[in-house]
Amino acid sequence: ADLFRADVLTRIDELVAADRFPVNSLRLELTEQMALRDFDAGVAAATALQASGVALVLDDFGSGHSSLAWLSAIPAVGIKFDPHLTRLAGTPRTDAILSTMTQLAHSLDMTVTAEGIEDFEKVQFLRSIECDYVQGFAYAHPMTRDKAKRFLISQNSLSNLGI
Repeated sequence: ADLFRADVLTRIDELVAADRFPVNSLRLELTEQMALRDFDAGVAAATALQASGVALVLDDFGSGHSSLAWLSAIPAVGIKFDPHLTRLAGTPRTDAILSTMTQLAHSLDMTVTAEGIEDFEKVQFLRSIECDYVQGFAYAHPMTRDKAKRFLISQNSLSNLGI
């Protein structure tokens, strides 16, 4: 959705006001590209959404012009590292960036999700730097609800998955 269109903000506000979503259960992911189009309008739109009870997550963080001003100005509850950045994990410079950005996000009371995680070696590294969530095929590929239920039962518990 394009947050610069007034009808999008109005529609989201209507959904929240109609109790279709409990406060902060609706999470919208905002990309850096939105900020680059019009920083002030992006901040205003994000602030209006947050005031409506929508939780905001900064998506694709680290893929372009990851602005610290954007990180500071947007009332987001989390960031999601771009898969292009997380794929580079395992190199000293990238590891330092991911670790530092995770610490920074946590100091701002934000969660951190790493996207594009395909193997357990990267999961272990991300755990070591206290990344909150991983997203990718490291645990499993997409599956139907029934397959997911069988998969979880076969694991005996989510703790066996390292979650």
